[in-house]
Amino acid sequence: MKKLLIFFALLVSFLAGCSSGGNCAPNDNDNSANPVQIGTLPNGSAVYLSNNNLPVTESTPTTATIYLVGGSANESYTVNFVSSKLQAKRLASANQYAVESNGISVTPNPCVIGTAGSGYPSSCQVSIAVSSSTYPGTYNVTPTASSSNGNPTELSPITVLVSGSILPSTKAITSFSLNGTAGTIIGNNIAVTMPSDTNPSALVATYITTGVAVSVGSVTQTNGVTANNFTSPVKYTVHAADGSTQDYTVTVSVASSSAKAITAFSLNGTAGTITDTTISVIMPYGTDLSSLVATFTTTGQNVMIGSTPQVSGVTANNFTGDLIYTVHAADGSTQDYTVHVTTALNDAKELIQFSLDGTMGAINQVDKTITVTMPYGTNKTALTASFITTGESVTVDTALQTSGVTPNDFTNPVTYTVHAADGSTQNYTVTVT
Repeated sequence: MKKLLIFFALLVSFLAGCSSGGNCAPNDNDNSANPVQIGTLPNGSAVYLSNNNLPVTESTPTTATIYLVGGSANESYTVNFVSSKLQAKRLASANQYAVESNGISVTPNPCVIGTAGSGYPSSCQVSIAVSSSTYPGTYNVTPTASSSNGNPTELSPITVLVSGSILPSTKAITSFSLNGTAGTIIGNNIAVTMPSDTNPSALVATYITTGVAVSVGSVTQTNGVTANNFTSPVKYTVHAADGSTQDYTVTVSVASSSAKAITAFSLNGTAGTITDTTISVIMPYGTDLSSLVATFTTTGQNVMIGSTPQVSGVTANNFTGDLIYTVHAADGSTQDYTVHVTTALNDAKELIQFSLDGTMGAINQVDKTITVTMPYGTNKTALTASFITTGESVTVDTALQTSGVTPNDFTNPVTYTVHAADGSTQNYTVTVT
């Protein structure tokens, strides 16, 4: 009698805490019950059942408490309990399998629970009773929680063991993911769409099941550990405590890639510079830009200019103006790249002919020297050079030289500097004898 009083005191304390919005989550140090989560509501509240696998006889009803943990405030839910069924149990009187649903009652039905501020308690204790017509076995009583706007959420069933039956027949997979990607469960089919770069040949499943074991073929599965090859559908078998099983077919698909980058680009062997979505190419001086062939590397599925497919290393285009390359990803998305092509400035800077007052000089292009032998008695202090150059300009020191006009003193060797269009220079040493 003393133990019974202690038990009821603990139960009253537990219900009072739940009703006042306290934390009713399972406590590892609480041995008075075995709480199980039976669902999650749209407001984020976790729904717990204080204990499951409830033994009941005609003379002894059973009780359990449904309660909320967490979730947004000011939300209430009406919990209804549907008819319970004894599935495919052999009836001694008829010697055949049938479905039995007689005599199970839940009180109160419905009951209302809510989060803080809703005006309703966070818990509801229900009593489950059977009648003399209830056939012994394992029953499921399924609660459904409906929000104030009428949207229902079906919760996991309450297992009721009538007349000493102790082996539940529950065998559902209620949650399933592969390598962190959640699957969608519809009936006995589970579909998982993995990211585009996934190799489906060795994925690890994490799942929640109401059964006692899960297998793939003859291999027992360890939740979050066992890897399987999902290149084709995989059948998961859930085993209930009563020995019955339920198969789930898991089908994995890999999402189409969204990759659509150009990672390398060149024209006729001249590499371009890629900055964000702009590609710049400087072609050698004198290059005809009207028909150049691009060689490129892309992470996309194909590349187009307008409606024209581009084949790397094959398709020629006119680059006298900017061109838009459009990269198409496997998932249908696109990325534009603007290709801007210019030609390099001329680097030519040679003196190819040189004379002083009509006397031709000898040009050594290897040593970059010019030798001029003037007539006997020539005054070398003011000689005028006439020259032909491939460069843009010619200077002596800082003085700009004009062919056939500018005089210089050639008593000592004079250095002529030829300036190319690209800014480079070349010196020639002129010696007069």
